[in-house]
Amino acid sequence: MNLKILVPITVATAATLAAVPAEAFTLSGNPTYTPNGLPTELSVTNETIVSDGDINFSVSDPTALDIGSIFLEGSLGVFGVTGSASYAAVSSYITGFQFFGEEAIFNLDAGESVLAGFINDSNITTDSRLSGTIVDLAGNRLGTAVGSFSSVQTAGQTGNYSINLEGTPIPTPALLPGLIGLAVGVLRKRHSQADKEM
Repeated sequence: MNLKILVPITVATAATLAAVPAEAFTLSGNPTYTPNGLPTELSVTNETIVSDGDINFSVSDPTALDIGSIFLEGSLGVFGVTGSASYAAVSSYITGFQFFGEEAIFNLDAGESVLAGFINDSNITTDSRLSGTIVDLAGNRLGTAVGSFSSVQTAGQTGNYSINLEGTPIPTPALLPGLIGLAVGVLRKRHSQADKEM
């Protein structure tokens, strides 16, 4: 194993994890790349919650938590790395969690410009930005989420996979009258203040 090549990759992954916002919903697990290199299928096992700092998310049954697979495509450069790998959208990428207390599913949008590589029997995917929609079990849209994932798998060792999400709920019809009322109140107050100034 050539540690001179692997050390910067490990540092990049550690820096990515250190930069995770405190309010992120963070999951981790062990990655598997099949086969090594690109194209490859990246799957995750032993999913666990690292942080539930984003209070919009929760997991009532950790054994039900599941992170699906993505199929990374692209061409590796001379040094076995590319910054232009991509993956297609994945329905039900993350399941077994709740969003605002409701059972939910995260559907992953397609991604591009992914930094990925295969160096000395080690696979890497670092700090790939991601986005997607959060739906309930009936497919009704509950919100959106953005975040990132990173992964390192070295031959003969247990790899590390991490995904961080920040969710934004979609206002429901029940909330809209309240939001409209709030906006009307603000406009009245501004109008009243403008009248007093004249």
